[in-house]
Amino acid sequence: MKQYLIIYLTLVLCLWGCERHDSSDDAYVKEVTPTTIVNLRTGPGQGHGIVRGLHPGEKLVVVGSDGEEWIEVTTSGGEKGYVASKYLEETGYKESGQNLSSGVYHGVDETAYTPHLRYKDGSLMSDYVRFVFTDSGFIFILILFAIQYGVCFWLKKCYNFRQYMPMYERKSAGWGIFAVIVSAAFTIFQIISIFSVREGASSNDFVFSMMILSSGLIMATVPWRLKISGYRNIHCMSSGAEDSRADWGGTLGTWMWTILIIPLAVFYIQSFRYIRISFDDDSFFGMVWTMAMFLLFTWVFCKYFWTYVVVKYMFKSMNSVLLGIVNCIMGWGIAILGYDMCGSSFNGIFYIISLWLLVLILMIDLGSVLTTVNEKRCGNCHTFEGKYTGTTDLGSSYRTEYDWKNGSDSMINRRHENSVISENRRLVRTTKRVDKWKTHHHCPNCYNDWDIDNSSETTVASNTVERRWKETYIE
Repeated sequence: MKQYLIIYLTLVLCLWGCERHDSSDDAYVKEVTPTTIVNLRTGPGQGHGIVRGLHPGEKLVVVGSDGEEWIEVTTSGGEKGYVASKYLEETGYKESGQNLSSGVYHGVDETAYTPHLRYKDGSLMSDYVRFVFTDSGFIFILILFAIQYGVCFWLKKCYNFRQYMPMYERKSAGWGIFAVIVSAAFTIFQIISIFSVREGASSNDFVFSMMILSSGLIMATVPWRLKISGYRNIHCMSSGAEDSRADWGGTLGTWMWTILIIPLAVFYIQSFRYIRISFDDDSFFGMVWTMAMFLLFTWVFCKYFWTYVVVKYMFKSMNSVLLGIVNCIMGWGIAILGYDMCGSSFNGIFYIISLWLLVLILMIDLGSVLTTVNEKRCGNCHTFEGKYTGTTDLGSSYRTEYDWKNGSDSMINRRHENSVISENRRLVRTTKRVDKWKTHHHCPNCYNDWDIDNSSETTVASNTVERRWKETYIE
């Protein structure tokens, strides 16, 4: 039940830190305080580069305007650029007779970059989302989460992998199916309600994610409980019989998690529109240092937080296929963050090198996640209790490759001393030894065993077997 407590505490901290309004009629016009920033750009349009981010309440001097959408401004530090006019509001510094294009002070609107939610009067879905951001709604969500937590705890007692329980003594799946249907229905209602009022990415998405997770605990975990309760145990190990719920429980869980993943993935990917990392040191050593720090940060995040917290606890009931998709979505977010960082920090050849290093970083990060999950996570009961039990050597094999490469003119015996050599190529034969082995792993919880195939290549010989060139001599 640790995964439920993590989500529950995260939900409490999230909603408690948000500005909520009371349940009076006029409270509906108030906005939630956001935490994002507005971009100051080099030109009027989103295609121009980003100078830096502007924080809520920061004062700007209006220099001019480019139409109605973009305003040319100067910051208190003397930086010049353009800001979308919809993100600005007039402050008390405006003097009599001044207008928008003659030096009026503006500040970043603290509510402008939380897109206005499309509330519709009389709509059940709009009224529900509006209710969630009140004090009463905060209490309602916590009570809902507590109820789901209690139901999940009770169903854990009913549906579990009980090694010494005969099949005929196991609880009926009826109550579990009923709980999943109710949880899925309410979660789908919440998803439709959120996207009926949501206009774009904003800081509200974190609260929306917690809303969906709070109502989706049962639909995400109970099908998996039904699945493992149908596994064969010591009473039927010889006959190989299994309850049918082991099959349809896994299928039901896949569909339930798919419903949850789609909106959560949208929130996650779009959140990177408001996250910017930029460095001013556009030099080789600055680029190397920046990418090294980015590698350190993302590797620690993937290796420890993502694997041992998110995957181990929050995604414990997710099957391996969906978990692989979620890992790719996580890597996609890191790629977006790194791509924006490279584009805003480096130019020219340093930008190209940084993109190449970014690809290498992604391979290292995803490789660390994949390796840990394969070794520790049991594909049967999804616990992180996998134990290494041994290695089987599968022997070695040799592979020969041929490749044409550029040749050196100094290696050619010229026929004429002053001749010109062109199209100098050499055929290289490379022999590689491929070592293969299997590592064996065991789950002490459900007694499942699995193997992981491994291989490595080592170059043992490389030599030139043929040379070709053109020699031109003019008397």
